[in-house]
Amino acid sequence: MCRTTETANLVLGRAEAFEDVRGGPIAAPSPERYEPLRRLMSTPLPAGQNLGIASHGNPFYALAGPPYLAEGELALIKPGDAGFEVIARVRVGDWKAVQSVLK
Repeated sequence: MCRTTETANLVLGRAEAFEDVRGGPIAAPSPERYEPLRRLMSTPLPAGQNLGIASHGNPFYALAGPPYLAEGELALIKPGDAGFEVIARVRVGDWKAVQSVLK
């Protein structure tokens, strides 16, 4: 969890660790395995706020589909009443561009 939290801090300038974005097998014994993460990614945010997810591959892949998040990659999520939409995937080479937009 430290590596993914550090990624979010480096790209977005702040991060909050959530146990719900931790890894684990996709073929989990319960279909509710990643429901807390789905709720997090689907909860509408106040105007002007964005949600970035830096996670190990399986949880994000299980909910958003392929491809897996790469090492150092961050997904920007647009939460909504009907779920969520991945609006961008930010790879290491794109961090500076995102940081300049957020300033």
